[in-house]
Amino acid sequence: MATTVKPGEGGTFVIETTPDASAAPAAHEPTPTERKLFTEDELEAARRQEKDKLYPKLTKLEEKLAQFEQERQAAIDAAQAAAQRAEDERKKREEEELGLRDLIVKKEDELKAQFNTVQQEWEQKLTALQQQNEAQQALLERERQYQALTAYKNRRIQEDQDELMPELLDFITGNTEEEIESSISTIKERTAAIVGGIQQSLGQQPQRVRGVSPTGATPSGPLENVTEQQTLTSADIANMSMEQYAQIRGRLMEAASATRRR
Repeated sequence: MATTVKPGEGGTFVIETTPDASAAPAAHEPTPTERKLFTEDELEAARRQEKDKLYPKLTKLEEKLAQFEQERQAAIDAAQAAAQRAEDERKKREEEELGLRDLIVKKEDELKAQFNTVQQEWEQKLTALQQQNEAQQALLERERQYQALTAYKNRRIQEDQDELMPELLDFITGNTEEEIESSISTIKERTAAIVGGIQQSLGQQPQRVRGVSPTGATPSGPLENVTEQQTLTSADIANMSMEQYAQIRGRLMEAASATRRR
């Protein structure tokens, strides 16, 4: 059944009720007396009544909507705050990791510098030890040669002592056996000349030259009086003459002995 409100006379409204087509037919058509009439005030009162009924519902809906909006905004704020905290923590971790990497790099550089310094020091020490060892080896070889040459010189002086004047033995020098032989020959000639001159002047028979112990022969030369401190390498020792070595061998042997004690 459908209800229709139409304006009536004198500011009134007529409410008509029309049955649905599917509904059972009415027994009879309503007469005008059966139609209910409402004034405008009544309709306004009905509207206010309906409005008063809906107002609390609207108020509650508005309150719920405001609460929902508040909760939604709070959730948004909380999510943004959480995201900001996560971003701050990420930046902090990056800064800490960056600082840690810088610290590791710095420590690595310091360790490399220390290692290079220690390595250089050890290389210098090893080089110095190697040079000392080479110098000692050269000194030992030179000493061996000196002892052999000295033994040869003493033996030859002992063999030819009858032909050598003791006063001329110091002039027998040489860096090799050949030079010693040449020097002995020269001293023999000088000895013979001196003895011949003496015998001629005295009119005496030739006499044998008084010999001396070969230990009385001592080397002499331009380095005999050198006293300043010298730093000699293995090459210097190997290249010096036997006469030069003989003049400074005492100091060399003393220095080598001191080096071995350290």
